[in-house]
Amino acid sequence: IGDMFQFSPIQRGLGKPALYQAAVMLALGLRLPNNAYEKGAKLFTQFQMIILEGQVRATPAFNKWLSQIRNTKVEYPITTQWLQQLNELNTEDFKNNNVTWNETPVVVTGNAERYNFIAEKIKIFGRNQKQPILRWYCLLRVGYNQYKKPDFDPENIYDELVKYFVRGAKCVLTKNLQTKLGIGKGTDGIYVDVVWEDEKSINMDNLPNGQVTQVDQPDYIIIQIGQKDKKPKFVAIKPTRMTFEDANKNDRTYLAHESELSASVTYHKMQGKTLDSIILSLNSTTSVSKKIAPVRLSSVYVGCSRVHEHDQLRVLPLSPKDKEYLKKLKWHPYLRMFFNNYDESGRWIPNGLQEYRKE
Repeated sequence: IGDMFQFSPIQRGLGKPALYQAAVMLALGLRLPNNAYEKGAKLFTQFQMIILEGQVRATPAFNKWLSQIRNTKVEYPITTQWLQQLNELNTEDFKNNNVTWNETPVVVTGNAERYNFIAEKIKIFGRNQKQPILRWYCLLRVGYNQYKKPDFDPENIYDELVKYFVRGAKCVLTKNLQTKLGIGKGTDGIYVDVVWEDEKSINMDNLPNGQVTQVDQPDYIIIQIGQKDKKPKFVAIKPTRMTFEDANKNDRTYLAHESELSASVTYHKMQGKTLDSIILSLNSTTSVSKKIAPVRLSSVYVGCSRVHEHDQLRVLPLSPKDKEYLKKLKWHPYLRMFFNNYDESGRWIPNGLQEYRKE
């Protein structure tokens, strides 16, 4: 049914939507949201739990290290010894020809941090690849089906409205375009070109390489999709309506292409992916802006488990306060209760949570 150490499912109006959470709530005598949910929880506890021992993604040594933070027998799974095996990104890494760390995505907790990394990393990529860097501001809705450029400078105010493009940059689709052809949400691609339908058209070959050029929002972004052993596909994506929350907590509608640069992604978007290399931002509120959400234990687990082995994983430099923060992270009590309420044969213990229930 999946890896419960990753993020719990999200369902509006359902505070604890996962089946394992429902099973624990039922055993504790807590009220469940509805009858169907209660029946599902009861049925779920009748199944035998089988912990899969095979690990396809990680090498045995790397998996042994990862398994330490899956330990529900201890309250604080991240230890000093565990942290000592985390490799911090340093200048020597950029001399390593085996991994291109400049092109490796930085994984973060939220969009505020993600936008900052994208803006900086795409400029580095453009300079290294000797390609022009395009930047535009998304069109804002000003009336019924009417959109225009923002009448203010969105830089450092509304990052959602600021977009970048460089030929050859890696990206990911954020919408299901044609799933039968393997072109869906989460599909990786490469930026190829931008297109304007009218006189706004620009020849990128005439633009200065490695420098940012401000342009109007393109009518289409051309993206190459395809694996190395297959013939690549090319798709043209036009802007569609999206919303963001402004400083006054009002929803604003704007037009944007449903693709994102892969220079930086959130931990939630990393679930299910396997990468050749990854850089993690394991921040805490002690060392970063309060606009940036602190990392959780599930974030650490998701981020670390996206690669095959230790040498493919890096973290941004950690301060002593960051390390102390990480060592205080723990799993939700329901997750620990769930795993600890099975006997050796993998059967749910009906009255195993009586002591918790009394408390």
